[in-house]
Amino acid sequence: MNTSERRDRSVSLLVSLAVFLVGLLSLGVTTSAHAGALIMTCEGTDSATFTPGLTDTQQNISYAAAVSLSCPLGGVGAPAGLNSGAASSVSLLAMSCDTLATGPFPLPATYTWNNGSQTVVEFELVEGAIVDGSIVLSFTGSVTSGLGQGSLVDATVTLPNVQGILSGCTGSGLTSLSGPTTVTFLGL
Repeated sequence: MNTSERRDRSVSLLVSLAVFLVGLLSLGVTTSAHAGALIMTCEGTDSATFTPGLTDTQQNISYAAAVSLSCPLGGVGAPAGLNSGAASSVSLLAMSCDTLATGPFPLPATYTWNNGSQTVVEFELVEGAIVDGSIVLSFTGSVTSGLGQGSLVDATVTLPNVQGILSGCTGSGLTSLSGPTTVTFLGL
């Protein structure tokens, strides 16, 4: 094999390897060597309660959230068989209906997985928007301890029926919200 043929073959192998790696990444597989990396996407429901109810006046609110997740594909860095979990979060926040979608406020969450392991995430609301009659909240955070420590996390919660939410802010206030959520652990 002459030099030109070897170079062409090397380029061909490198291109094939690059295509293979891009294919793996599109399937959610990573080549990260960090032992703590956790890469997976989970979907479920996020339910929150507010005491006292949210009104148009900012006040200290006891906020409690419960999240139920399904992670049908498992994930890179996740123990075999990990496919679901639940999270809880309790905070005392200065909030009103006006700040519900604007924050900023930290939201700690502890995920307990179906295999008994835990992941603690510190979230921050980064954006709230009204999309197709729903309030869409986007959070970002990092895993501070447990499974996937150091991994980055994105979460989206969609709260349907913005008009119903706004009308709930009158009188004694909005006491609960619920909607679909997607949580993505991004590794490092």
